[in-house]
Amino acid sequence: MLTPIKFIATLAIVWLYAGAGYADSKSQPHVTGSMMDAQGRIVLYKTDAPHLYYAVPKQWKIDEHQVALSGLPAQHYSLSFVMAPDYQWAKPFEDEVRAEDPQAIFLNVPRQYVSVIVSVPAALGDITSRITPTDQFSSGDIFYYQLDLTARELAMLRLLTKSNTAITGAVTYKFPYAETSFETSANVLFNLNLDQLSRADAVPDRFVYLRCSATSWDQLSPVAMLNQDPGDPTRLMIDFEVDQEWMTQGGDHCALTGSSQAYEWSDISNYTAVTSGQLLTGVSYGTAKTNQMQTFNLLYPKLGAYRLILDRVSGVFSVVSR
Repeated sequence: MLTPIKFIATLAIVWLYAGAGYADSKSQPHVTGSMMDAQGRIVLYKTDAPHLYYAVPKQWKIDEHQVALSGLPAQHYSLSFVMAPDYQWAKPFEDEVRAEDPQAIFLNVPRQYVSVIVSVPAALGDITSRITPTDQFSSGDIFYYQLDLTARELAMLRLLTKSNTAITGAVTYKFPYAETSFETSANVLFNLNLDQLSRADAVPDRFVYLRCSATSWDQLSPVAMLNQDPGDPTRLMIDFEVDQEWMTQGGDHCALTGSSQAYEWSDISNYTAVTSGQLLTGVSYGTAKTNQMQTFNLLYPKLGAYRLILDRVSGVFSVVSR
């Protein structure tokens, strides 16, 4: 039975012993006691080796520098990320221990992985690739996941990441405890935010305009500004009318222009449209890439109402008849 043997007053934490037995001198150091925080969570383990302590991961969470998002909205998006154990919470406790044991040595708790579970709801895409510590060939304590998502699934993920509950999971592992081993688990925290998802946007400008004869060439006006798609935060759109016959014959020269402030020529970005098709069947599509000012041609099959839809992440846009 675990009983308290020592208090560290400033952090109100306690060492607990695991029993009287000690491991053979040739074996790995074994845990003999645990240090808990005020909520009763184990932060550090004491071992039977002199001055040696094990730090316990609070959780596994996303490495904010190891996130990638790419893909085409008409097909799918690919979201890749790396998750690693989080030991930050142990630092204040290590300082307290070192104050009383200046020769203290701290290691991450040695472990044998039992399972790695990452739960992705069906509404948030599919896992297409992964590397976890339980695989035959792994990358140690970190793991990698790749998700395939539709535009709708990506929009849902963006909304749910605000609460860090979009994707959940647990890592279960064993560690040497007394003369045997003990099994425990740590949660998976999907700490991905909107900035991380949009940092690689092909069209990062806050305001984007479709400048052409069908909208407006004169200025960065409300008539030419793309609006946020209410059903998908990754998409912008604009509705406009084609009412000149010559636009169905030679086409309308257009430009995509971005700016950091509404209706002002400040921090301008011009996007070259690398078109993949013409409006011969009622749909035109292409990819917007940052470049010097260069127009592209939209050849409309008939007069009427049209909509341009631009995906910020990939830069892919489409023009469809309404």
